[in-house]
Amino acid sequence: MDPSSDSGMPAPDLLLAALYGSVTRDDALPTMLDLLAARFRCRSAAFLYVDRLLPLADVVRGHGLFDDDAQSRYRDGFARIDPLPGLMARLPVGRAAASDRLFSQAEILALPFIREFYHPLGLREALGGPVVNEEGRLGIVAVHRGPDREPFGDDEIRDFEALIPHLAQAVQLRRRFFAIAGEARMAADALDATAVPVLVLTPSGALSRANAAARALLARGDGLALSRAGRLEIRDPPTARRLRDLLAAGGPATGPAVLPVPRGGDGTRAPYTLRLAPAPAGGFMVQVSDPDRPSSDPTPLLMATLDLSPPAARLVAALLRGDGLKDHARRTGLSPNTIKYHLKAAFAATRTRRQADLVRLATGIVRDFDIDS
Repeated sequence: MDPSSDSGMPAPDLLLAALYGSVTRDDALPTMLDLLAARFRCRSAAFLYVDRLLPLADVVRGHGLFDDDAQSRYRDGFARIDPLPGLMARLPVGRAAASDRLFSQAEILALPFIREFYHPLGLREALGGPVVNEEGRLGIVAVHRGPDREPFGDDEIRDFEALIPHLAQAVQLRRRFFAIAGEARMAADALDATAVPVLVLTPSGALSRANAAARALLARGDGLALSRAGRLEIRDPPTARRLRDLLAAGGPATGPAVLPVPRGGDGTRAPYTLRLAPAPAGGFMVQVSDPDRPSSDPTPLLMATLDLSPPAARLVAALLRGDGLKDHARRTGLSPNTIKYHLKAAFAATRTRRQADLVRLATGIVRDFDIDS
């Protein structure tokens, strides 16, 4: 069946399908504008949406004669002298207007924007209006006719206004979608920045999400892996049974469950330690302590957070590793008096008086930033 109407214009449901498809997909916007232009027998269509609070949702799209090259020339030399967006932005949301009705013919011909850009592009009149106009947010949609068709009539203006509620709803949905997508990206980035392997499991035990450290650990297949069904798999049968029992019971009865997970090989290597707790949104959060995780040098972090000099920060980092003052002196070639000087400087910077307090303070900072000393 031909999806177009009897007039040869796209059927409304086809246009609306493309419109709502553009909520989540930028590649659907050209199709929507193409159908919108065809609906009004126009050579071009444009969608401008600016969201100062959520720039991810911004849209500047043109179709037809208002292509990428025309948009570039428009931005560089003509956007500032185009009077139409400002006039359309002052219309009440839900109303549409034709540009030829906003100016006299003499005014139209006198406008530099019309003479130098609009008419040479092959366009003659715009029909459009605001679909949203709130503090920090402005959305305008318009179609542009060429000289090959008559000026826009009252019926077409009403038809365009009938589309504006759908356009407005699509903009609202698009904004919400990009807000959720942005939050999800931020959460994923935060999770990937965590050096501890973290996995999120569904209530049935299937893997829902894993950060970068967990993906690397699972890829090794050393005691922990993913099954073909996408479930967390423990190679050691007794530990695997205990994990299955915990998941079947909905998690531990009280507090997190801690499981030592044997690794492959001859049994001489330290096991992983797996901590399983119910996730707030349902399912389970799993953290894994990996004995083979490379240690990071906490010296730069200690310098930044505690305002320590490089030598004092290196001394505190050595204390975190369990070195004594004599050990650090021997390792660095510094004299005992120099080591004591740096220790006093660390006490002064951190407002501590005892070595145990200094180590406790630095341990908390290193722990909170997921750095092994």
